[in-house]
Amino acid sequence: SELKSDVSELKGDVSELKSDVSGLKSFRAEQREANEQIVGELKAIREEQAAQALHNMRANDTFQKHELRISKLEAPISSPL
Repeated sequence: SELKSDVSELKGDVSELKSDVSGLKSFRAEQREANEQIVGELKAIREEQAAQALHNMRANDTFQKHELRISKLEAPISSPL
């Protein structure tokens, strides 16, 4: 009968939709995990950059202090008359 055929076809469609939804849930979970890994990597990169920037500032300060000391040492000494 046609009704039984339609019901059977609908059951098949529903089963296929359930399978598709299950696949989408799995895909979303994988995407979420990948996004979390990317965010973790970005956070680590930012922390490394901040640490490197601080190190560079300290090195620059030290360099400037050395430059000042050198220029003081190289400055001509005025002789008292």
